[in-house]
Amino acid sequence: MLFCSAVIYPLKNPEMAIKAFHSSDISDLGYRLKMIGLCNEKYKHELYALMHSLGIENFVDWVEYTDDVKPYFENATAFLMCSDFEGMGRVTAEAMFYGCPIIARATGGTMDLIKHGETGWLFETVEECADLIKKVITDDNEAMVQRAHDFAKHELAEEVYGKKIMDVYNSIL
Repeated sequence: MLFCSAVIYPLKNPEMAIKAFHSSDISDLGYRLKMIGLCNEKYKHELYALMHSLGIENFVDWVEYTDDVKPYFENATAFLMCSDFEGMGRVTAEAMFYGCPIIARATGGTMDLIKHGETGWLFETVEECADLIKKVITDDNEAMVQRAHDFAKHELAEEVYGKKIMDVYNSIL
C-alpha cells in the first residue's frame, strides 16, 4: 500500500491511512505501508507513536519526498488518498497515469477524478477504506486500472488539461 503526498501533514490524513492499513490485517500477508513525503519531525513522531500503538511500526516504511514517484506507483498494490480536503488531486492523477489502483476518500476534487468502481474506489470511513484495501488485494484490477489510465491520458494530460484551462481563461477575457 502506498500513501504519498509532497508534504505529509494532518489535513492529508495519514492517520486514516495508518488505521485502515492496520484494520485491513494485510500486514499478516506480508504487505507493507509505504509513506512518501516530507514531514516535520514532531508530526512524524506522532505518526510513529500511532503505528506503535497499533503494533504495525515494523510494517511501515518511510520515504522522504521524491520527485520520481513512478517506480513507487508502478510497484504499489494500491495508492491511498485519505485527504480531508483535496483540490485537483495531482498525486491521484499521477497514480492513474502510472497504473496504480486508487482507494480515495470521497472529498473535494478527488470525486471529479475517481468514479467509484470504474476508475478507483471511494470511501468515507476508516472501516470502508480497510474493506477496500482487502478488496484490492483479492480482485483483478486490470480493467479498472486501464480505465483510470485512459481517463488520465485523455482528460488530464498536460496538453489536454492545459488547453481546457486556457479555453476557460480566453472565454472570460
